[in-house]
Amino acid sequence: MKIPFLSGDYVNVFRPSGQTYPGPDGLELHHGRYYEEWVPNDHAFIRDAAGNWHLFGITHPLTSVENVHEGEVQLFHAEAPADAFDRVVPGMFRDCGCVLPPAERPGEPKEIHSPAIVEIGGVYHMIYGPTQFRLALSRDLEHWEPKGELFRDDEGGSRDPQLMEHEGQFLLCYCSGYEVKMCQSPDLRNWNRPETVLRLPEGLCPESPFLLRHDGIFYLLVCTWQGKNWDHKTISDAYQHQTLVFAADRIGELGRGEPAAVLEAHAPEIVRCDGRYFLSSAEWPHRGINLAPLEFRR
Repeated sequence: MKIPFLSGDYVNVFRPSGQTYPGPDGLELHHGRYYEEWVPNDHAFIRDAAGNWHLFGITHPLTSVENVHEGEVQLFHAEAPADAFDRVVPGMFRDCGCVLPPAERPGEPKEIHSPAIVEIGGVYHMIYGPTQFRLALSRDLEHWEPKGELFRDDEGGSRDPQLMEHEGQFLLCYCSGYEVKMCQSPDLRNWNRPETVLRLPEGLCPESPFLLRHDGIFYLLVCTWQGKNWDHKTISDAYQHQTLVFAADRIGELGRGEPAAVLEAHAPEIVRCDGRYFLSSAEWPHRGINLAPLEFRR
């Protein structure tokens, strides 16, 4: 089978602009206050009907290391033209502000993490967490209507959903404890019972899974987190960037062997454009979202 590798350097394609925090008040952050520095994390790419690229993901104002994830209550939105991937350049995604703050999601938990987006019949479906996987719909990728909870997995604090279509089914991968699980649905509303795809050793937590099928092979990318590797002194080290790549002919065999590759990326997404592949990374090696060319070789 072919093994993925980075064939070029990362380019910092998006860095959030300063803006006013929508609240609620926290230990460090305050409703209505302007913050210049914002920190993105798990994200997703989607194209609109005109072919333009859109980027959504976790964001929050920069805090101290003691409250590194405080304020993750809305999603950033950025846009790039249809031909942006012809030549990947710094800052090619334009900041479009944020979507789905708590005021637009009454009755939901205030946190909103890790969007996964697909288009069905002209309607964009976004699934997001954490813990409760929820759904929001949009026709223009700017205005979103929350539709409530889809399902939850209370065993391991379900988080970081990712969607892939395969043979008429939507495959939803997500993290739960030390496991990556997957469930299937024909319509994004009725789901079968989740099955464990991968289990990591205790102390090595999975983050931000991404499932891809390429040339008949399934590739599962899993970012990893080890608490012992963070010195609690720097924000950047909280976003660890070791991503394991598992590969197999069938999904059920992904967790049976050793990783096929190790890539340097945090919260990775694979983007395909005109037959070329790119790997994204949040907060590493630069603040914001970064892209590097990705190739497969034997």
